[in-house]
Amino acid sequence: MEFAFDKGNDVLIRVNGAVLGGVLKLKRTVKTDADNIGQFLTDKPVARLESRAYTVELWLRCEGGCVFENAVSSLSVSDADKTEIYTLCTVKSLESTAQARGTVEYHAVISAAERSVLFE
Repeated sequence: MEFAFDKGNDVLIRVNGAVLGGVLKLKRTVKTDADNIGQFLTDKPVARLESRAYTVELWLRCEGGCVFENAVSSLSVSDADKTEIYTLCTVKSLESTAQARGTVEYHAVISAAERSVLFE
């Protein structure tokens, strides 16, 4: 299922290879941390270690069960010109709100250790 966002792009979201439906909103965050390693006794910087943490937040509306009740190993987000693939994923939090007529709104926060971008 494809979703129209404000910019007019269609976005396709897959979790563990299956298309995810009912997505209301998507937010992607990259956090970069850097640590300097100093030389012994002088503290002169000799190296710098950088690490990145990726977070994907999804707001969705589903009927019945949610795809995040099982483990998430990969998540891909495709739009008109690129595909982002997140691997080594962990569901950090999953909130649900019961709505009328048997629908449930979910807010899922997924962290990933790796991200690759494929341009089309």
